Amino acid sequence: MPERITAGPVSIPRIDGWDDRTMLTMVGPNTEGAQPNVVVTREALCDNLGLGGFSSGWVQKLADQVPVRETRDVEHIEIAGSPAHLRLVEWEAAGLRLRQLVGLTTIDGDGYAIVCTVPSVQFEELEPQLRAVIEGTQIGHAG
Repeated sequence: MPERITAGPVSIPRIDGWDDRTMLTMVGPNTEGAQPNVVVTREALCDNLGLGGFSSGWVQKLADQVPVRETRDVEHIEIAGSPAHLRLVEWEAAGLRLRQLVGLTTIDGDGYAIVCTVPSVQFEELEPQLRAVIEGTQIGHAG
């Protein structure tokens, strides 16, 4: 029986040699021309890639796709009991200015990104809730 990848009520057989990069997504009401959302991703890290490399690499990867700027210094927090970085980036696409509050951590050889995206005009109002989501994230063992 092949290993399966499960997310909520959906389960698929994993193809040998393929990685499970399961994502978790939550969306808010569509306002200001965009739908606020939280997306959690997991990816296997290369040997010896730690939190600093994963965190800066994540921002660089985004910057390769859109003109992004960090609007605060990196904060050092904990996610699921592990050291983490909290980053705030801002960028514009299709005439919409968006902010992302991003929690990044590495656990057991995997990199996790908790990415909260909202229209910039809503950020101040939603930031406490977004921080609560990031800091309240629990991460179990992948399997």
